[in-house]
Amino acid sequence: MSRYLAVLVLLMLGCSSASAARFRWNAELELGLLAGRGKRLVSTENNYAGISLDGQFNARYGRWRSWGRVTFDSRYDGSFGNADAEPDLREFALKYSGKDWDFTVGRQAVVWGRADGVNPTNILGVQDTSRLAIWDDERYRGVDVAQLNWRPARGQQLSLLVIPHWRRSRLVATFEEQLAQVPTQRSDAIDTDNPGFALRYEQLGSGFDYSLTTGRFSDYAPYLRFDPDNPSQLQRRFGETWMFGGDFAWNPSSWVFRGEFAYLERESGGLTAPRDEFSAVLGAERELSERVTMNLQFLHSRNDRLADPSLAGPLAPAVELSGQVFRQQRRNYNGAAVNFTLLPSNFLGRLETTVVGFRGGEWLLRVRGEYSLGARGKLEALGEHYRGRSGSTFDGLGDNNGFWVKWSYLFST
Repeated sequence: MSRYLAVLVLLMLGCSSASAARFRWNAELELGLLAGRGKRLVSTENNYAGISLDGQFNARYGRWRSWGRVTFDSRYDGSFGNADAEPDLREFALKYSGKDWDFTVGRQAVVWGRADGVNPTNILGVQDTSRLAIWDDERYRGVDVAQLNWRPARGQQLSLLVIPHWRRSRLVATFEEQLAQVPTQRSDAIDTDNPGFALRYEQLGSGFDYSLTTGRFSDYAPYLRFDPDNPSQLQRRFGETWMFGGDFAWNPSSWVFRGEFAYLERESGGLTAPRDEFSAVLGAERELSERVTMNLQFLHSRNDRLADPSLAGPLAPAVELSGQVFRQQRRNYNGAAVNFTLLPSNFLGRLETTVVGFRGGEWLLRVRGEYSLGARGKLEALGEHYRGRSGSTFDGLGDNNGFWVKWSYLFST
């Protein structure tokens, strides 16, 4: 891996030195603070604070392009009363563009899906849930991938992606704490080195855009299983998953309709492994005025359901944990969401209000927004309230409130 990165560095330095006028470097300093009563994933109530540095670069020369992104986060986690700091190479890639094709190699963020908010086909959207962030796209991590895109005709694209080594999502520390609560000897072994691939067809640039995707990947989170090399202990396993899915966006008039579905066929890993799953999202969006947009969504998910924890013996806590992490405590999840986006009169920010409810009684209210402070500064804030119940989508969060505020300033060249 180090040799591979070294080659990319030399190529990118060559690109930037050959055309210094086309080289751009951006660095960003972010300060994120969380105050009040809140939880993250399966966390206990706590307070968070953090400082993050986000550096990005983009170099171009002729048909070549290279880019990268490095983040450094320093966080204080009130649930443990400690702090941590770690860097992350999120993106580092080189791309060559031909007449009707392009090829990219390196670490890059691959984010799929035309639906808003919930994207069942976004199986490559590896995330860092430990990162203090207001908007979901700030948590995406790049994966090591070789990607070939071919455009056989105008508005059509066929993509082949090969993932030689799967990169895990980074989970909040409290997830590891939850794993440690399983009353069984646990091995430190992590089985996750599964290669993967994807094939995707897209129709673009028309009144009806769509895509179809299939591939094999590793799951975004682990489950606990007995270690094959040491059957008396448990290990974390990132299981292999086959996926077939699609999405569309249709703009017949003043409404924009979006939909997305995915079927996940997961490996058979015993009582604790997540089950096969089908998820679908159907949404509609309309501009009520120049500054107000309304979005409606209907959500459905069906799975084969995990075993009853009461029948799992000593593995009962591991089964319960898989149910929370993969949201498979129930066989069906049906819900709806409504979102309003308001732009200020000077169009220098946005304010979003979202209400999500699921059949069974759980719901979420979230208000978040951002506003520009001059040419380089930005203020962001988020407030939310979860109402969960046992076996529900928000079971790990329960009833709680949370509030975030973040200020950022951008230095660029």
